[in-house]
Amino acid sequence: MPSASPTGPATANPVRRRTVAALGSAAGGFALLLACFQPGLMSFDSWQQLEQARTGQYSDFHPPIMAFIWAGIDRAVPGPFGMLLFHGAMFFGGLALLLGMAMRTAWSCAWSVLFVALMPPVFANLGTIWKDVGIAAALVAAGATTLRGARGGSWAWLAAALPFLFYANAVRHNAAAAVLPLAILWGTVLLERCGVRRRLAGAALGVALTGMLVGGAAVVDAALLRVRSHPVQTLLMYDLAGISVRTGQDLLPPFVARDQGFDLIERYSPKWGAHTLFHWRCSYVAQPTQAPPRLEAVQADADVSRLWIAWFDAVIAQPQAYLAHRWELTTWLFGLHSGPVAYPFHDDIAANSLGLRFDPNLATQAMRSIRDSLRDSVLFRGWFFISVLLAVLAFLRWRWRPGRGVALTMAASGLLYALPLPLCSVASDFRLLLWTVVAAAISLVLCFAELPGSPKTLDGAPHDANTGGTC
Repeated sequence: MPSASPTGPATANPVRRRTVAALGSAAGGFALLLACFQPGLMSFDSWQQLEQARTGQYSDFHPPIMAFIWAGIDRAVPGPFGMLLFHGAMFFGGLALLLGMAMRTAWSCAWSVLFVALMPPVFANLGTIWKDVGIAAALVAAGATTLRGARGGSWAWLAAALPFLFYANAVRHNAAAAVLPLAILWGTVLLERCGVRRRLAGAALGVALTGMLVGGAAVVDAALLRVRSHPVQTLLMYDLAGISVRTGQDLLPPFVARDQGFDLIERYSPKWGAHTLFHWRCSYVAQPTQAPPRLEAVQADADVSRLWIAWFDAVIAQPQAYLAHRWELTTWLFGLHSGPVAYPFHDDIAANSLGLRFDPNLATQAMRSIRDSLRDSVLFRGWFFISVLLAVLAFLRWRWRPGRGVALTMAASGLLYALPLPLCSVASDFRLLLWTVVAAAISLVLCFAELPGSPKTLDGAPHDANTGGTC
């Protein structure tokens, strides 16, 4: 009696059950997200991006792609709710597709989706309209569509991964490091479906794709940009302030405007980063009537060039002070200290002239009671998730087998995203590590998953000559 086809009736019901279980859990998680956070929380950064979306005055302080997309969504669903739906659908849809293929049983599909999505540090931040949520959602969706393309699905699945990779890369200035491993996975899968089984070729294609994504984002930014804010100056002046405080010398150049009474020692904060140094303005958010004196951003290209020179001179002349300054920020960012975590989540809609407000309901209050009891635990400390990622990589090195390529990709992406932050971050907000947290949770789950089918390629997909295709 002939055996059943790998895609025939013998496997149709298990596949359907896994799909239904994953989609059901994702739908429930998405509904809970809307119940807890509707219409979406808004920090000052969120308001700045909504202002740009509505005025068309796109600045480079935040990469303009999110505000540009928000402008279109805002016409159909005004305010933050449209972006809450957009990011939430991308995150939960991607998670259901990814884990629905990865896990072996319907039960494991259901619990793994809920495990990742309802982890307190993940769920507590998903409801805020932040680019940090956007990059996490897009990378989950990119990984899921790439894996679906590897599993013998339509070529359209691989094509569908590209917009997600582009959005992830374009939505944050530091996104390329996180995108690179997923681009390499995408390149490897593409070549394997074309009959080329050379990992170095897939890696080279992934690097080239990352370069094209970075270049494409630069072209889009240049086309949208209306206001140049020179965001790098935030890093340069924050580092100069940190070195100044530690050496007792004011190293900020004289052309940097300061409010009367500005005290560098008083305003400098490793915990809050550059938030306390500069004026941040948005027409929708009222400024405090008695705001403390702060610095003004420079506007001229020549002044930014002179800031770079001052920064290089200070770092070379005072390397110990510079490293001490960066290390103190790092301890706050990764939660290495024993005190409270710095800004683990946002909790409301900032006071605004549009009259938008957030009214907590019973679901919100229940979520807050759980979240607040854990806010200073290891679940809101970056070092814990870095440790998880390192443990995942060590486990994969020790017990490597085909089918765990996606776990490796997610772990590498989360780690590469976090590692540059000690040198380039200007804040210690926990949200900066949101993708690292999500990647750690997904890669941990995937360590215990074995994609069905044999033989398996690097990405865990069963190779089928009838679906692999050739170019």
